[in-house]
Formats: sequence, C-alpha cells, structure tokens
Amino acid sequence: MKIDKRLNLVSVYDTASGPVHVHAAPVSRLVFETYYQPIAKAWASIFSKGLLVHSGPRVASLLLRDAATELGVWDTPGGVKQGLVAELRRLTNVVMATDRGWRTRPLQDVIDGRLMDEDDLAEVENDVTFFICASAMARRSELPQLMSVVTRLSGTACTSLNVTEYVALLPTSTAAETTQAPTSSLPT
Repeated sequence: MKIDKRLNLVSVYDTASGPVHVHAAPVSRLVFETYYQPIAKAWASIFSKGLLVHSGPRVASLLLRDAATELGVWDTPGGVKQGLVAELRRLTNVVMATDRGWRTRPLQDVIDGRLMDEDDLAEVENDVTFFICASAMARRSELPQLMSVVTRLSGTACTSLNVTEYVALLPTSTAAETTQAPTSSLPT
C-alpha cells in the first residue's frame, strides 16, 4: 500500500445486493476550519474513551453528533448536520455493479434511493467519519502510520487515486454476471 500526503479512503462492503466499493476524499482546509471544534472534540473523544482503532471506526459518526450537540452546532443552520455531514456525503462515492458495469453514485443518492440498508449505511458513514477525523486531526508525519494500523484492522485501504482512477482499476463486472467455470477450448 502506498500512502502519500493526500489520502483517500477505499473500502469494500458486502451488502445484500452484492459488494460495493466506497471511495471517500478528505475535507478541504476551509471545511475543516469551519468545523474544527466538533471534529477535534469527536477525535479527542475517540482517544479519551479508548476507542481508537477497534471501536472508533464503528462509532465515529455518533461521537461527531454528540460533540456537535454538546457544542450547540448539530442541527442549526450551517451546523454540522447540514454542513459537515452533507460535505462528507458529497465527498463519498459508492461504486456498485449494475447490469451495465460499475456505476458510481454519491453517497447521498444511495441514501435517498435506499440502495443500501440502514446497517450498511451506518457502517459506511462511521468509517468515513473516522477517516475524516483522523485525516484532519493527525499530523501529516503521523498519518501514514495511523492509517496503516486502521486500514489493517478495519479492512479498508488508503489511496492517492481519485474515484474515477479507482473505478478504472476494478475488474470488469456487472450485477448479472454468474460464476460459471470457463469452458475449455481444448479438445476432449
């Protein structure tokens, strides 16, 4: 795994409708500066409660909500729910196999279209929130080591590829494919 300074998260989830790939980019400096307090508070909560590697990726979005609620900026105009969470969903793409090959959809479209169940969506949003908090709060020099541990334990990966480049590397696939053994061209 090559990790550089601009990390993107990639994960594969086994869902009821088959495997989906999730690609998430970190938030911009401007978005971080707008929401630094709830991000920092959620990240500090992950550390102070001993949730870093094992539990942190499973509850990160809940801790962000709790931190923003405590700060009084969760459900306010321009608050974390309407601003930061919407930005996380915008920066996250879900790649699904269709009968025409891989199709990339923004996470919000997947949520709105109910293309994944609530449990799968919660797992995706928690993983992405953890990644966003880690990538925003860790020092650049610490980030490769931290993400190496996190990705090894969570089954995710980090890449410098954008979503289009990542999808181009996926094997050709469609939702209608079967797993039949190839036929031999050798005479019997």
